[in-house]
Order: sequence, then structure tokens, then C-alpha cells
Amino acid sequence: MAVYLSDMSKCLPQSALSRTTQSKHWRLVEYESATVSGTMMVAASLSDTPDVEHPLEVTGWHAVYIGYATQMHGEHAAFKVRLKHDPCFVTIADDEPDGLEVMTMREVFWRYADLTGESIIIGQHTTQVGLPGTGGGRHWGGVAFVKLEPLSESQVAAIQADRADSGKRNIIASNDGGFVGWRNATTESDILEQVELYRDSDVGRIDWSVVSGEITKYPSKLGDNLHERNTDEAASVYAKALVDNLRTLIDKDLVPHKVAMKHAHGMGMKFYYMFRMALGPSSGNLFTDRPELCMVDRDGTRLPKMSFAFPEVRQCVLDLMEEVIDDEVDGINVCWIRGLRVIGYEQPVVDAFEKAYGEDIRSVPEDDPRIYQVQAGFMTDFMRQVRHVADAAGEKRGRPLAICAMVGSTLAGALRDACDIKTWVDEKLVDEMISAAVLTRYLQANGVKEIIYAGPNGRDEYLRSTIILAETGADGLFIWDVNHVHDLAAHWAMIRRMGHTEEIIDARDEKLNVKRIPLKTLDRIDVCHTQPWGGHDALVIYTGG
Repeated sequence: MAVYLSDMSKCLPQSALSRTTQSKHWRLVEYESATVSGTMMVAASLSDTPDVEHPLEVTGWHAVYIGYATQMHGEHAAFKVRLKHDPCFVTIADDEPDGLEVMTMREVFWRYADLTGESIIIGQHTTQVGLPGTGGGRHWGGVAFVKLEPLSESQVAAIQADRADSGKRNIIASNDGGFVGWRNATTESDILEQVELYRDSDVGRIDWSVVSGEITKYPSKLGDNLHERNTDEAASVYAKALVDNLRTLIDKDLVPHKVAMKHAHGMGMKFYYMFRMALGPSSGNLFTDRPELCMVDRDGTRLPKMSFAFPEVRQCVLDLMEEVIDDEVDGINVCWIRGLRVIGYEQPVVDAFEKAYGEDIRSVPEDDPRIYQVQAGFMTDFMRQVRHVADAAGEKRGRPLAICAMVGSTLAGALRDACDIKTWVDEKLVDEMISAAVLTRYLQANGVKEIIYAGPNGRDEYLRSTIILAETGADGLFIWDVNHVHDLAAHWAMIRRMGHTEEIIDARDEKLNVKRIPLKTLDRIDVCHTQPWGGHDALVIYTGG
């Protein structure tokens, strides 16, 4: 039988709690519902409350659920939670409104754990940038209860066997590193929190953006170091925070991808470095210093992006790859969807077309397939060089370095963007591809793993992608910059089990959902009394706006 710990007034230290609204205190609020009643604790956005600890006083394995408070209009609510012996917090957040007809608490499955000797620690949400009028702040949030369900020996054995099944850990999460700005990340724990959430989930790999164009998110001797940029005239509060916070971390010898990778490996996960390929006005010095290397349209218009038709541009990216690849990383993600197209009608392309066909490329129809083949030749040369870099690194360290290319199209569609997937596959220039599901059988038949792009676009998209994974037999799912949504309870409840396709499709496991618990009273006020004529407005909680 489940045990509810619903009296948050038992949290320690008691000095951090108050029955009234006070700065640096959690406010205690009594509540009643048909399921559970007790005293919740909440913290306002700017209250700057300390962490508090609730004793658990149980032994053995349990399923742990967290009940939390929400706001009536769906304002973003969030808090942080961990067990006493965990390395860091994880965040639980919610941005889904109730509407005016009801006020609810939410209940979400958190984890399975051996709670012997443990207590639960609750913290206020991390400071973020960009709140109106402040330039920073936290989301409102609070905890109403912790629900503990004891587990039998057979249940524990099944959980441990499931965790040992690496075949289900086929979800790939990408991280663009932007959290350093919007989450005001300045400590090691801030970085660890980006990874810790994935523990014991189906997320088995992180693809972490280390280079965007030639902007480097680590101390580079070759690239345009993001942390060295002048933020006096930053374009936004976020842009300034990103640079300033990254500088703070690096000054502490905390390079985000290094810290994250060590933690991921300690959790049994793989870790890839992602290279986002577009080189444009905001992506480094090459654009300013070498304008003659820009793309050119067929009418001669110079475009604001560097062209991979030029050896200097290709070498710039290759040099950064060689610099950052180390003995620990498991692979690299060559991310073309952040950049295509990157070849136009530059002089090397014009010359190559004339040499091959004796014609001016600018005079033939724009959809002439010969154009795509010639342009793709330059991209294929680059991918051959990437293969050489990866193989050299693998030989040096004594284990292979995998190459994953992200294109996201059909063979014909990719070729129009100068990506000749067929040649890449034939020449074994890639080990994996993140692309459209239509390529699964072709890629797998040629020894290349295929990972299907899966959002993040919400629960309906997660279900659709999981069905495709099950039907195609692809090798996994890739969720783009999932760190922007993985704290949201409704998202994470599904993402954490998407490798278990049968569970997601069946959809009957309550742990895949966020349960809404209607409140009867809050702070001794009736919050469920609706209009007598059957209307839905709960007048007692909303009287204007």
C-alpha cells in the first residue's frame, strides 16, 4: 500500500518554513483533495528560499512519486528534487494550465530507488534570465506530497533486469549548450543536472554541441571562443548571460562538455560531440576576414554564409574537429541540418561543372541533376576528410570514433542539398545517420545505423515517432535540443521510456502520464465550488483580471 508524506511542515530546517509569505522562506499552505490532504510548501519566484530536507524513514526499494502545486492559469511552475546521496538535483516543471473550472495538484512518477538511509531534498527552481523587469528570477513552485509504493523482490528484480537491457537505451538527446545562458549555469552541479535526469532512462546517448560554425564552446586555440566575446552590447539578456556564464565556468576549469561527458559515462551512457555546420555572420571570424569565401547565387549575388566549395572553409571545420576530439568521446555528430545549403555557384563549382560537362552551370536549368552531383562532390570530399580525421583519432586512442551524419531527408532530397548519401554509404564515410524513416532499410542493408528524428514537439509527436521506431526497426530516436523541454513532467514522462515502444504504444502505464488531482480546499478556501447553473467558472478563485 502506498504511503503519502503529505505534511511538508516536517521539512528541515524549520527556520526555512513559514505560514505566511516571507522572503527566503517556503510558505506552508494547507490543502484537501479526494485523494490526499495535508500541507504543501510553495516558493514564489523571487523568494530565494534555501533547500529543505524531508526524512523518509523507510527501508528498501520503492516507487517514488512527487505531488506538486501548480498555478491556475498555467504559469510555468518548477522545483528541484534529489535524494540525499544523489550527486545533484533534477528539475520537475509544468506549464500546462487547468483552466478556470478547477484547481489541481499534479502527481508524476519520479523514480525507483532503494530508500534505505535516504531522505528527500527539495530546492527552489534555478535562477533564469529574462524575466520581465528583473533580468532574472525563478519559476514559482512547490511540493504537496511524496508518495512511496513499496516494491516486492520480484518487482525489484524486474526493474534491475530492465535497467541492464541496453537494447532499450536507444534514445539520443541533443544539447545545444544554451542552458549555460538561460539556466544561469555557473557551477558543476548546474552542468550535472543536464545529464542526471537521464539516469536509468531509455536515453542512452547525448550529442552535445561543442562547435557552431567556428564558434567554440570550450577554450580553443583555433576557433572563435564564445566565452571571450564582449558582452557590453549583447543582443539580449540571454546572449550576455550565455557568454558571461560560460566564462565563469571556464575560469573554474569547468568545460561544460567535459563535465557532462564524465557524468554521462559514469551513468553508462555514450557521448558524442556535435558540430553544427553553418558558418555565417554570427558564427565566427572567417566570414568577416574572408568574404571571398562566401556562397554565391547563380546571378552572382554574394550570400551571407561560407561555402564548403572552398578548401579553406572545409579545413577550418576539420581543424576544429581535430582540436576538440579526445580519448573519451565516443563519436561525432556532423549536423548538416544546421546549415544546409552550404554550396552554391562559387567559382570552384563553376569550374568543376565546366570541366565535367563543358557548359556554364549558371546557364542550365536550376533543377538540372548534374548541378546537384557537382555540388555534392565538394561535400563528399569534405566527408572523406572527416572520415580520415575520425579514423586517425580512433587509431591513436585504440578504439573507433563513430561518425553520425544528420541530414534528415530522402536520398533525392539530400542530394538537392549537395549531400550524396549513397556515395557516403558506399564509401563507408558514415557509421550512423539521423534522417527520415524512409531510409531505414536502405541504410541498415548497407551496414549503417539509422536514427529517426523525433522532435521535441510534444506527446503526440513522441507517440508517432515511437510507432515509426517499432514499425521500421530503426536503431533509435533522436530528440533535438531536448534539454529545452526535458524538465517538463508531461514530456519527460514519455521520453524516459520511448525505447520501450510497446509501453508507449499501449499507453496504459500510469507512469507515462501526469496525474491531475482536483483540489477541494486550498489554504482553507473552497476552490471547487462552481456556479449553480452548471457553468465552469470557479468564482471563489477567479474574480477578475
